[in-house]
Amino acid sequence: PCDSTFRYTCSGDNIAGGVGDTCNNQYASCSCVEGATFNNGACICDTSCTVGAIYYSDTTCSSCNFINKTPIGIIAYSDNSKKLLITLTDTYLPWAEDDINITVANNTSAADAVIDFNGYEHTQEIVAYYGESSGNNGAVYCYNYYPENSESTKGKWYLPALGELYKAAYLNKTQINKGRNTLGFESLVENNYLSSSEYNAGAAYDFPLHDGNYDNGAAPKSHILGVTCFMAL
Repeated sequence: PCDSTFRYTCSGDNIAGGVGDTCNNQYASCSCVEGATFNNGACICDTSCTVGAIYYSDTTCSSCNFINKTPIGIIAYSDNSKKLLITLTDTYLPWAEDDINITVANNTSAADAVIDFNGYEHTQEIVAYYGESSGNNGAVYCYNYYPENSESTKGKWYLPALGELYKAAYLNKTQINKGRNTLGFESLVENNYLSSSEYNAGAAYDFPLHDGNYDNGAAPKSHILGVTCFMAL
């Protein structure tokens, strides 16, 4: 007879296979697909919309990749007032092609910029100035962005402000990367990301995701930097 620990057939939803030795085709433990946790014979997916969760087009969340659903982003930030979604992929673009003040309020210090959560408003101002078809800048790209089969979200995505990059992309990058990787997408780039927080006519704040040292200040608007987009839920 088998030891009582050999009690799982390791078949069913989200189960990848058995772990270790087998007895009468039963295992003491099972392995799960990426994002699921093994508990009492089952592989359970967390369906709460917490940071790192995959957000699907049907407005549900999961720690697992459901191939019959359309993922549109990863929950990057959550507090009592809002949740922020981050894109599954990134690109590289400049802030702008010329030197001119665009946004209503400039941030004259990194200390001010790192609490700036007005990325949506900044994006709207930048798009209003350059036009939504101008193309070659981060804010217009995010404004026009939408995931596959989710065209209804076009216009809701935006270039995040420096504070949003800090509180979400930097502080929560481990959870974000886990969600992205579960879907087979690459992690956030350990490099500088463009923010919509303007410094002056010729520069805007960028966030160094590799070390979080935002005190280095602003970069020329013409610099091509990493671009990831956010959407508020």
